[in-house]
Amino acid sequence: MRVDEKGNWRSFRHRNFRILFPANALSNIGTWAQRVAQDWLVLELTNNNGFYLGLVTAIQFAPVLLFSLHGGALADRVDKRKLLILTNIIAAIATFERCLISADSRYDQYLRKQTTLSESELRGLNLFMGEKAECFHCHGSFNFNDQVRYVGLSQVDTPFHNTGLYNIDGKGGFPFPNRGLFEATTNPKDMGAFRAPSLRNVAVTAPYMHDGSVATLEEVLDFYAAGGRVIRSGLYAGDGRVNPYKSGLVNQINLSEQDKADLVAFLKTLTDQGFLTNPRFSKPAISQ
Repeated sequence: MRVDEKGNWRSFRHRNFRILFPANALSNIGTWAQRVAQDWLVLELTNNNGFYLGLVTAIQFAPVLLFSLHGGALADRVDKRKLLILTNIIAAIATFERCLISADSRYDQYLRKQTTLSESELRGLNLFMGEKAECFHCHGSFNFNDQVRYVGLSQVDTPFHNTGLYNIDGKGGFPFPNRGLFEATTNPKDMGAFRAPSLRNVAVTAPYMHDGSVATLEEVLDFYAAGGRVIRSGLYAGDGRVNPYKSGLVNQINLSEQDKADLVAFLKTLTDQGFLTNPRFSKPAISQ
C-alpha cells in the first residue's frame, strides 16, 4: 500500500491490479485490503490493454473505488468509462442483462412449428391463455409478464399487483422490509404490490413469489385458485384472500387437479435448455 506523489490516493496491489481509492476513505485500510484479497469477481473489459474491473464485496467500506492501468497510471488518467463507480456498474449490469434472451424453449419451437406439444401441454396452454385460469392477464406477453416494451408500443405500462400473499394485520400488511412498491412510495395502496415476473424457465426457478415462500408450481396454482393465501398461525398469520389492496385480477378459480397438472405441464414447456446451459452466462472464472 502507498500514497501517490500528490498524497491524494492510496493504492493496494493485488495480482494484476492496483486499486486506487481516496486516502481518507478509511482509517483501517489493512482490514479493507484483506477483504479485497478474499472476495473478487473479475471481468475483462478489453483484450489489448490489460485493464480489468474487479467487483469486490468490500465496496461498501469505501465511497469510491478506482482501478489503474497496468502501466501505473493514476486515476485522473484512466478512461472514466472504465472506473468502478455506481454509474458504470449499473450500465455494465444492464448491458449484460440485455443479452439474456431466452427464446428457444419447446413452446417457442412449437410456435415455429418445429415440434409438437402433448395433449396435456396443449390443454395447459389453453387454460393459461383463457378466462378459466386467467393467467394471461399478467403473463400473456411473449415474455410471459406484463411489462414488455418494444418498438411501436403505444403506451408504456409497468403495473404492480398485490396477489393476496399476506394480510398480517388484517389491514393489508406485508412483512417488513420487503413490502413491494410501498417501500418506494409509502402509499398504503401500494402495500404488497409487485411486478409480475417473466415465467420463462419458471420450472427451474423455485421457490416462488418475491420472498420464496411458495415452494412448488403446484403450490403456486393452489394459491391462485384460492384467491390468496391463508396463514393460520405464527408471526405472519392472516387471510390474504381479504387483503384490502389485493388486485381485482386475483379471485377464486375453479381448477380441477387435472387442470393444475395440465398447467404445470405447459409451464414446463417454457424451459429453454440452450439458454440455461449457454457458457456465456455461466459464472465467470477468477483469474489466477
